[in-house]
Amino acid sequence: WRLAHPTRRPLTLGVLPELRGPMTYGVLRPVILLGSEPDWGGLPDRLALEHEYVHVRHLDAAWKLLLHLLLVLHWYNPAVWLMYILMSRDLELSCDETVLLRFGGESRADFAMVLVNTCRKGRLAPFPSLGAVGLRERISSIMRFRRAGPARRGLASVLVLCLAFCAFCSLRVGAAGEILYRSGDLTLSVPRELRDLLIVETRDRTGEGGDIL
Repeated sequence: WRLAHPTRRPLTLGVLPELRGPMTYGVLRPVILLGSEPDWGGLPDRLALEHEYVHVRHLDAAWKLLLHLLLVLHWYNPAVWLMYILMSRDLELSCDETVLLRFGGESRADFAMVLVNTCRKGRLAPFPSLGAVGLRERISSIMRFRRAGPARRGLASVLVLCLAFCAFCSLRVGAAGEILYRSGDLTLSVPRELRDLLIVETRDRTGEGGDIL
């Protein structure tokens, strides 16, 4: 298995009987912990190992550390908590899809059973993707999985490029075509070609009078 799954960083496989299912931790020296000795010939254990291996390859532990750092800095911001939940879910869904791409759609039922057997009980879990709510979504995504054809991949790529191009053009036009003058709570946006026609009068040295644009 190690020969078929090379990594640039030293990867350690370990067994911790107290674990309900496999888990991965570590960035520079990643570790995959299993709840029991794997059956190297059995498909369920191979699917579980592949899922953890994809986490290692995608540097998901580093992304989780970044998310936790953002939570420490912005613990009062509900949007950051929402970002943490959604990104944690996306990391798991991405790994699920990669596993199915490598093993084929015929492994969907076995993979779904692996998730059921290793899921942590309870609706509230330390990792949202491992709770009962996340489990239903992941199994639904697995059972609906279908390999995207060249046409769908090409259309998605074109859509992403078009959105990025539109956002870039909007930013460039706004930066190059307008000049902003601020005075107190008032902000005036002026086309650049009208800059020479604009007269700006500010407060005098005595502080009397108002700013006039």
